[in-house]
Amino acid sequence: MYLTPPDQRLATRVLEKLGHLDMLPVMVKRWNSFVYEISEGEIPDLYEYEIDIEARGSLDEVCSKLSKLGAIVLQQALHNSDEAFKELTFDASEPGQNRWNRYPLQAPHEFLADLRSQGIEVA
Repeated sequence: MYLTPPDQRLATRVLEKLGHLDMLPVMVKRWNSFVYEISEGEIPDLYEYEIDIEARGSLDEVCSKLSKLGAIVLQQALHNSDEAFKELTFDASEPGQNRWNRYPLQAPHEFLADLRSQGIEVA
């Protein structure tokens, strides 16, 4: 993934403002790894899972601030993992929430119990 220097600086500023210490390429790689792990049935605990979901929402925020070309580059870097994530999860978002507020269709009993304890309906 290549962004122009102005887009790189802008991405760094947005991520810092959102409280992220990692650089954009690291966050993209982490998202791609997270989705791969979900596809392999490796579901982290709910706390860690939600940290990754929040980070994906931050990537949307970065994308909204980049130049048109920068946004396209970032979207392409995330596209395959985003599509896989949608297929592996169900939508639990409400209006105004992070659109990535989705949970695995196949999850361990403990994970599902944690969701239910937070009032999230699961099958």
